[in-house]
Amino acid sequence: MTVGLPIGNTNLFTAGVTNRTITPYGPIPINDGRQRSPAANAAVTLTGSTDGAQYDVYAVQAPPNQYTLMVQPLGTNMSARRDIVAVGTATDYPSRNTCRFFARVGGAVDSFMRSDVDGIHFRNANPQYGWTTVRWDDPLGVQFLFSQGVQQLIFDQWGHLIVNNVSGAPSVAVGIGAGTGGSATITGGDQAGKINIKTGNSPVVGGIVATINFSHPFSIPPGSAYTYPTIVLITPADQATAALSTSLVYATVLSASQWQMQSGVSALPPTGNYTWNYFVL
Repeated sequence: MTVGLPIGNTNLFTAGVTNRTITPYGPIPINDGRQRSPAANAAVTLTGSTDGAQYDVYAVQAPPNQYTLMVQPLGTNMSARRDIVAVGTATDYPSRNTCRFFARVGGAVDSFMRSDVDGIHFRNANPQYGWTTVRWDDPLGVQFLFSQGVQQLIFDQWGHLIVNNVSGAPSVAVGIGAGTGGSATITGGDQAGKINIKTGNSPVVGGIVATINFSHPFSIPPGSAYTYPTIVLITPADQATAALSTSLVYATVLSASQWQMQSGVSALPPTGNYTWNYFVL
């Protein structure tokens, strides 16, 4: 990333992240001994359209003794520029109106850690997401309450893994595979729960039975070869559903935001009441 570029002392450089905007706070020298402070228009906003796109972030000299930020696609050769210094990299998530900024070694993001009677609290590189809290509570064992308070991950004292949606809930809508007048309800979170389908008249063979929208879209880790989630497992949750042929309904992942249940070689029986467990990986 920095081959042929001036090496700046990033020890005083600090930046904050708000949505897709990176705002610098600290001073930095660029190709000379002067400490340059951020200009009034120093912030840079990512404008791409692809989730997971990565960029190099540079500080650029500005008169009189100031600098602004700019971004270039990751790995762009900038060796001809003597008025810039690399300060970090950014990963863009336009579908979620956010980005992540990773400061160069020596630099910093306005993240920090504190502790109190509720546990240890971490604020990450995306301050708008709030705090991630780690608790050691008997008898619940170790708890992780993730940023924005939307999900809780618990390892209890018996070694059980419990995933709990603290806020938000997935939604479900029926399709033609459930028949005219069909309905659906969902209980649980984005990763596990139950779906109840009440079929109406004339369910369609091969039709969409239900579309499930996550309360919070899955993230795509930078550099990942996979799009998450990768699979959804569904199993009968009652006797009536278990009596159906296993080929009647299957699950498919549509995107990081939703998945579907679809009928197979046979239509679902009309005016029935069926319930499935689901687990999203």
